[in-house]
Amino acid sequence: MASSLLLKTLLKSVMPTVRNAIDDGKIDSFIQNLKKRYSETDDLMTGDSVEILITTEIDGCEYANIVVLTPELTIRKLLAQQRLTDLITSLFNQSEIE
Repeated sequence: MASSLLLKTLLKSVMPTVRNAIDDGKIDSFIQNLKKRYSETDDLMTGDSVEILITTEIDGCEYANIVVLTPELTIRKLLAQQRLTDLITSLFNQSEIE
């Protein structure tokens, strides 16, 4: 029960930072820049797009997967994968810098 109270307290303390990142469009910009960066490094075929998919892997952790998606919604190539918590951490680190 104490850990639940601690978690609620921590969440309440970070909510202003989260709200500012949302209101300022920093989350959208971060995702758009991430997708743009990978779009520029890979030779996309006509109609392909770079997308971010969230998956749960065998280890039970959530991962953000940056993939090339065909117009038929088939994954053509996995460009990068990182734990979702790491992606969120870098998102908020980036928003604090700007």
